[in-house]
Amino acid sequence: MELPVQLSFFRQLELWEELKRQDRNFMDSNVAWRIEKDILRWASTGHHHLGTPLTEAFLWDQGNGILKHENRDQGSLIEAMKNLVQRGFAVQAGDGQIGLDGIRIVKEGLLMGEVIADTQGTRLRGVRYGLFTH
Repeated sequence: MELPVQLSFFRQLELWEELKRQDRNFMDSNVAWRIEKDILRWASTGHHHLGTPLTEAFLWDQGNGILKHENRDQGSLIEAMKNLVQRGFAVQAGDGQIGLDGIRIVKEGLLMGEVIADTQGTRLRGVRYGLFTH
């Protein structure tokens, strides 16, 4: 019998492969993708009220430190929120406009956020995952 921790780690390996693929596709030139990564990374470490939707106004607030300065693009923020829903990392919080109603990060998004947090900003980027993949 496999433990939930083992299953979670194998899912993180899959997400790491997806992260590498997306980074190759966009080569960090796509502002929306960089915003998505900022949101997911923050959600996995700093979003303490998971039932509270992340609205455009909340994400745009500089005081909470979610978006890096170079990723602050109003039009791309809404696109990033829509992309997170389409990729299955979040669900739309209401039936209205996504920017006003916000999004809720789901378990898959939290796992991807952990992978992003583990692999960004370190010299050993992805070593933990790279040992178990090709």
